[in-house]
Amino acid sequence: MSFVKYQLTPALAFMAVSSPQAYELTRKFLGSWVATQDGVPKLAGLILHAIVFILLASLLMRTVTRYSVSYMSSETDKMM
Repeated sequence: MSFVKYQLTPALAFMAVSSPQAYELTRKFLGSWVATQDGVPKLAGLILHAIVFILLASLLMRTVTRYSVSYMSSETDKMM
């Protein structure tokens, strides 16, 4: 479970937040200060997406931990 929590979860969050499509979508909602029309990020867009990545990765890692703890305790209860 630690592989999923510490390597896979942040990697998936990074792929979602750093893709050119994410920058294009953000540009549509927030304006041209985020990225060019091609999805190339500007400095302000990089900072914004870095903050979003940190928040998303933290949230996902807490969710994975909560799920793994509840799953492990339910499996332990079944064994007894």
